[in-house]
Amino acid sequence: MVTEIEIELVPVSRFFGGGIFFPGTSAAAVLHAWRLWAPSLPNEVTTSVALLRLPPDPQLPPPLQGQFVVHLRYAHLGDADEAARLLAPMRDTAPILIDTVAELPYAAVDAVHMDPTSPMPSYDRGIALRDFPAEAVDRLVASNGTDSGSALTLTEVRLLGGALSAAPLVPNAVAGRQAAFSVYVLGVPTDLVAPQIPGQVRTVIEALDTWRDGGLLNFLGHTEPDDLETLWPAADRQRLAQIALQYDPTDSFAGSTVFGPAAR
Repeated sequence: MVTEIEIELVPVSRFFGGGIFFPGTSAAAVLHAWRLWAPSLPNEVTTSVALLRLPPDPQLPPPLQGQFVVHLRYAHLGDADEAARLLAPMRDTAPILIDTVAELPYAAVDAVHMDPTSPMPSYDRGIALRDFPAEAVDRLVASNGTDSGSALTLTEVRLLGGALSAAPLVPNAVAGRQAAFSVYVLGVPTDLVAPQIPGQVRTVIEALDTWRDGGLLNFLGHTEPDDLETLWPAADRQRLAQIALQYDPTDSFAGSTVFGPAAR
């Protein structure tokens, strides 16, 4: 049971970032370029790229209404000129529909992903990857690209590593430290496509299973109980199982399900 949390805030007032939208037909070109570009970035940068099927919503900019697009997300905490220089290769990968990248106050950081603010039904699942090679890009595009027949709303690949992969000063339960990328897949089960969504989500996840390496606890979605044990390396999992056994011997919080049985 958590009784107290102390959070040390990081003084950040601005950043250089936003999103670039490309046509969905450029998914393969953008993803192949991104998978090589993203791991070369310094720790001041975070980035993700998503395949989006957007509704014909008049609140969206006209070039995005009802379209299948690729959304490159980018945020840099350093010098704006250097941030623009690092981003330049990705701006040249395909025709740009909309480019919102700019110098912004940190309070506007939610504008990078442009996520909807209203609740909606969803079916989702996420995994982490140890690598994102060319074959993985090809499988992702085949399972969810323009010609896939998919109705999924979002498939995101997010760069991990960096500070997340550094050894923690204090042992903790953060999952995904060893992974290089995360993948998150989401479908909106509306009346016409609701029966298809779970299977289409599984298709994308299974297409990338060769490179699977755990996952991020907050992005697991509709996962299987057995998948929980894969989120932490064996030594961390055993340490966490021992803690669960010590403080919750009756297993009220299902520690044995999450971490596996502790060695007695």
